[in-house]
Formats: sequence, structure tokens, C-alpha cells
Amino acid sequence: MKRRRVYLLCAVALFAIEVLIATKLSHWGFVRSSLGDVLVTMLLYCLALAFADFERVRLAAAIFVFSCAVEAAQYFQLAQALGLAPGSVARIVIGDSFSWADICCYLAGCVAALGLDFWLARPQH
Repeated sequence: MKRRRVYLLCAVALFAIEVLIATKLSHWGFVRSSLGDVLVTMLLYCLALAFADFERVRLAAAIFVFSCAVEAAQYFQLAQALGLAPGSVARIVIGDSFSWADICCYLAGCVAALGLDFWLARPQH
């Protein structure tokens, strides 16, 4: 149970950073676009582990696949097709613009989350 609290705290911290990036650092292109995408996959990883115990590699893979599905929705302009209002939460979550770079950032975030998790869980000598 203690470990789940650690994941929840990490998820809350990552969410706070994401909000900070979206509200205060939106003019910093790299931070807003790339770092935000890396961190959001790490946020999802921590959030999932805060509520249930998953096999780590499968969890990271599932988050990457989910992230790619969201990116595919952007490619096919799902938000526009559904008539979601610009600025609405649903439209922000789905997004508007497809980018291969985003997929690379999602992969980097999943690998970073998994690597940090394995590193932090290693036996201490």
C-alpha cells in the first residue's frame, strides 16, 4: 500500500507540472510540445500503478499504444468530426495536430517511466 501512495504522489506532482507547462510555459515551444508529451505518459504510468499492480513492461506498452491511438485520432481529426468545441476538455485531451515527433516523445516517456521504476525498485546493497 505504501508503494501505491508513492505512485500517487508522483502522479500528482507530474500533473502539477503538466498544468504549469500548459498555463505558464506555453510560450516555450519545446517544453509545451515535447516535454509535455514525455511527462504525460509518465503521469499515466504512475497513475495506473497508484490504483493497481500491473506487470510493468505490459503497462508501459499499453500506455504507449493508448498514446498512439490518441495521436491517430488527431491524424483523422476525430475532435473536429465529433464537433468538439475548441478549448473544451475533450478536445484538449484528444488534440488537434498529428506529429510523428509526439509518438517519439510518448515512447521516450514510457521508456523513462519504466526505467526509473526499475531503477528505484532495484535491491539496495
